[in-house]
Amino acid sequence: MNDKTTIQYNKIKSNRENYRSKSARSGKTFRRVAKLGLKTAVVLTLLGTVTTFKTDIFKKIEQESYIPSPQWEKYRKYEDTTFAGLALVEGFSNSPYICGAGYWTIGYGNRNINGEEVNSSTVHIDRTFGRDFLAQADTTKPYNKNYTEAMYKRGKEYVVAHLDKEIYPLLDEHVKVPLNEYEHAAVVMFIYNIGSKAFINSEFLKGLNNGEKGLDLAKKMTGFRAIIKKDLFGDEEKQLATGLLKREWVMINMFLNPNIETVDTNGRKVVRSFMSYLPEMIPEKFYKEKDMSFYYHEEMRSVKEDEYYTPKLDNKTLSKFVEKNTHPKNNVGSIIDSKTRESIMKKGTLDISQLLWQQNYR
Repeated sequence: MNDKTTIQYNKIKSNRENYRSKSARSGKTFRRVAKLGLKTAVVLTLLGTVTTFKTDIFKKIEQESYIPSPQWEKYRKYEDTTFAGLALVEGFSNSPYICGAGYWTIGYGNRNINGEEVNSSTVHIDRTFGRDFLAQADTTKPYNKNYTEAMYKRGKEYVVAHLDKEIYPLLDEHVKVPLNEYEHAAVVMFIYNIGSKAFINSEFLKGLNNGEKGLDLAKKMTGFRAIIKKDLFGDEEKQLATGLLKREWVMINMFLNPNIETVDTNGRKVVRSFMSYLPEMIPEKFYKEKDMSFYYHEEMRSVKEDEYYTPKLDNKTLSKFVEKNTHPKNNVGSIIDSKTRESIMKKGTLDISQLLWQQNYR
């Protein structure tokens, strides 16, 4: 090696040794803090920065599997589609985080686990199960290869428990008309987002039970587009939340399930429904669209609940949405358990086969 190469090599070697040294020190500190049982600690991270953390990340609490209530079997046939829809708008987090509305959340948007509100000390999902649960997650693999599958399975249990205890009883009591699979999924997601009390008092529910249909009904979801925040003086004020409106645009399309006409790589026209793309959609990516005129006709100003925005549902908008928000790998199917993934893939295939496939595509 020449002198220049030797200097560069020694520099890389030195940096690598420093990194290993910091890594070892950090690891020892974490273990010592955990052993001492301290609630918080300040440590040197791998990158050499100082951070404060809660040692509850070391805590492991093995939880029993949730057994779905037989009382709500009539809703189970739609559950996989509903769950996949929630995965699309919520994403998945193994650890607790603060959502856009300011609440501690975990998994697929859960704010309450086993009767307790989620907080910064809530046990990470991958530390809530033992060897038996891991082995059952995927019987075709060794138990120690199933952590990701087990995480998604446990996350789904949290969602199903919430549906059984909070949302299905609400549907049973207050929704007086039959819903198809996609209407059911959209309504459940709407309740999941705005809460039981708001749903019961909503114009959307009133319109649904009065027999309203189509876009006139679906756009009433946009009445809930504000979050309440405190100003500098501690007074509460409503602020327009464009994230809610983007989410409601997705739910409106789930509720209406419009057909989308696209052109494949061979130049042929293909017609598929919005929901047939669900397994391929990228979780939460639609929130990143900054131009609200992509989703709605009106300007985003009013926060009044009795005024509704009109979503853009033309084929150009829908096909562009599909182009921007689908991916062959990094999609909804990649953040849910394999059993649910197979179910929604099958339903998506059936949905496609039942649509109009034109013969004269040339």
